[in-house]
Amino acid sequence: MSLRAAFLIATGGAALRVPLWVILVVLIGYGVCEYVDRKIADKARNKAIDYHLSGWQPYDKDPAYEEKRKWTRLRIEGSNQVIVTRVGNMLREI
Repeated sequence: MSLRAAFLIATGGAALRVPLWVILVVLIGYGVCEYVDRKIADKARNKAIDYHLSGWQPYDKDPAYEEKRKWTRLRIEGSNQVIVTRVGNMLREI
């Protein structure tokens, strides 16, 4: 949970003279909702990345390329594939 949100909830509750247990319930509820929202966003991001990275088949006309539906791309082989995979994993973690 962001400290800004916790600060605003706590000061807002104190300014409105809301009981402490209500403020704590709101803070916990907000934290849980933010956690679930982050997990859903991470899952959607990983699903989109997996969709774009997987499912490529060798191109019939030129074996140096791969195809997926209407798209074609150059096939990466050897040490270049290792580098691209590592960069892709680093970008996923960002």
